[in-house]
Amino acid sequence: MGKEVRPSVAVGHFIDVLLSVGERIVPCEAEILEIEDSLIIATSPRRKGILVPIDVEEVAICIKMKSGIYFTTLPCLVEKIPENRIALTLPDEETLIFLQRRKYVRVETRLSCTVELKNADSFGAPINGEIYNISGGGCAMSLPSSVPVDRSVKIGFILNEEGQFTFMGRTLRSTIVPGPQGVSHRIGVEFDSPSEADRAKLVRYVFNVQRLLLWKNKGNA
Repeated sequence: MGKEVRPSVAVGHFIDVLLSVGERIVPCEAEILEIEDSLIIATSPRRKGILVPIDVEEVAICIKMKSGIYFTTLPCLVEKIPENRIALTLPDEETLIFLQRRKYVRVETRLSCTVELKNADSFGAPINGEIYNISGGGCAMSLPSSVPVDRSVKIGFILNEEGQFTFMGRTLRSTIVPGPQGVSHRIGVEFDSPSEADRAKLVRYVFNVQRLLLWKNKGNA
């Protein structure tokens, strides 16, 4: 694989392998033992120290990339090998380049949120709204009042089991949308450099939503 798109991992690093446990998708930790081109040999994934069985042919892993300080979700073929190890085959170079350019996958959701506009040296009163799509890099919200473009905001919301989040961001667009309940304001926000840990939690949430949608679509097929 090309130097610019190879994942920034090394022997001894840990990666999150996202696996189904019951009806949930949870991150399970695996340690990298060997790396050879697009193949990673790692320990069998564990959740809170307990081995989690793998009964699928493809998994997703959260991994840090060289092109920026963020985590992305990569689909990988997985094979169980002796001595409680797994072999992960990374996507080809073309797929990695696409993932880096796209950077963050966005999914539809419904999350209650509060938005506070930044003034000169303080924040205004919270505005209650709803996030209707989200990614590791930003979100789109529906609010009862308008927010100017290019304005710093503080957004608070809860991601199910991931807990409470408070992100700083900047508004990219603001659109008035008429509806049966009156006018609403659709606001697009880009997050301002959240921590790697928070970004990884967002990516896991997005992946979980994707998997649930996939299962639902398969069930309706």
